[in-house]
Amino acid sequence: MAQHEISQIANAFTSLPPQARQTALDQLLDALHTNEWRELNRRATHALQRDIVGCLPLEIVVEIAQYLEPRDILRFQRVSKRWRTVLSSNNIYIPILRFYGVPTPDLPTTELVHTICERRYRLEKGSPYDEALYPWLDGPDYLPTPSPEVVSYCSGKLAWVSRDERQVFVRDLQSGTVKAFFSESRGTIVLVHLSETFLYAVSSGFLNVWDLTTGHTKSARMPSSKVVEINTHGDRAVIILHTHPIQHMLLSWHFESGSLGSTLIEGEPMLFCWDKSATTIDVVILEVLEVNNVRPACWFAKKRFSVADDTITLLEYKPLASPINNYISPPWIHVLGVTSYRHKNYSCRYGTTVCQIIPSTPSTLRFRLPHEIYISYCAQSDRLTVLELDNDYSSAIGKSGHLKYPGSSNQARLLSPDGIIYLIFEDSGELWIKNILTAKSNLAEFSPRAHDYIMTRNTLAFGDHQLFGMISVRGIAVWSFDPELRLYKNISANPPNNVQ
Repeated sequence: MAQHEISQIANAFTSLPPQARQTALDQLLDALHTNEWRELNRRATHALQRDIVGCLPLEIVVEIAQYLEPRDILRFQRVSKRWRTVLSSNNIYIPILRFYGVPTPDLPTTELVHTICERRYRLEKGSPYDEALYPWLDGPDYLPTPSPEVVSYCSGKLAWVSRDERQVFVRDLQSGTVKAFFSESRGTIVLVHLSETFLYAVSSGFLNVWDLTTGHTKSARMPSSKVVEINTHGDRAVIILHTHPIQHMLLSWHFESGSLGSTLIEGEPMLFCWDKSATTIDVVILEVLEVNNVRPACWFAKKRFSVADDTITLLEYKPLASPINNYISPPWIHVLGVTSYRHKNYSCRYGTTVCQIIPSTPSTLRFRLPHEIYISYCAQSDRLTVLELDNDYSSAIGKSGHLKYPGSSNQARLLSPDGIIYLIFEDSGELWIKNILTAKSNLAEFSPRAHDYIMTRNTLAFGDHQLFGMISVRGIAVWSFDPELRLYKNISANPPNNVQ
């Protein structure tokens, strides 16, 4: 057939009305051979294929990436060089790091994001890199009744108060060494706080501080021994004291100078967060508007203070959310006055992000909080997140068997800095993991060797974004989710304790 005849057939096909065109196309397709179908498929694939990431503006790609799992973003980088270039930009990485509560560097790398995503995945699945058990060796370091006030964890080190409540032990989980610290007053130690380089202990109205590197110690008398929280950054610490039902005191402590500054805070302090320079601290408070002895509304606000050696100055006051009406569920107004029921292992921080759970309160209280509440604040982005925990979480607690032992359910749970809750079922030794931010949950089971440590009435969870641990009357069980945090395991059953 001549070329002009083929052109006439093609022109006639294009000039047909839609219905006749479809009929002619169906007849042509029925007459195609296998090799012709291959050619048709090749052309159709090329014509219909679109490089979504490569064609769209970066702003739209960033919006799409917010709905993807971070591990999927890393996986999509393997599609092509173009996709890798677009999906590895700071506009993609920084929201991922902020979502996980990670301190955001100026230039985040693919290796950093990959490490964080892998660690997060292991946290969610309960799949640790390493584990270790540290039995009590019938010495003065034995802890008969673990509680959040007398246990503190930071950067691979665990601190706890001795059985006589007169000294503090610090175990390095990586080297295995144990150090003992005594307060000058030799009084009963009621609270400990561990930072990367300093150990803080409250006893007999004094704040005792030890430099873990040099062994130097200092102490100062505090206006009140009712310590709500200690928050540290380098050689500086901020202490919140409860001095009045609706008033607290903010103390500033500097180790080098030994100076102590103070100021009063109205309202209920909820979260505390240092900035990177350790010169200012943000305090997120819950404020209530009272009219004729009625509390119609409350809201969250931020107070930013500058912290010097012996002075604390208010720099900024800023509401973080619109006023919350008392008649709207959840009843936030009930939080005021019942935050004493929160637990130390319900609060955690990672860089400039801090989060906390306000537990539900007993039904005997006049102002009862029926559901637990998750609160998170990021100083870097000045973002506050407030969520009411769903029924799935509450039902899991109910089936755990904790109801047999009042209060143990609060201590056997741990909140990670990026919104993951760990709950050990004491009756079975199973680990239940709940992701608050994505509403995902799953069960994971640790090594059966650790069940004897877990299945006791007095268990306390501790840890952070790298580690999950349980401390009980039988010893310490630890699981590491970070490949760089390797645990010391050469602990024999009966030798004398290696206390320094």
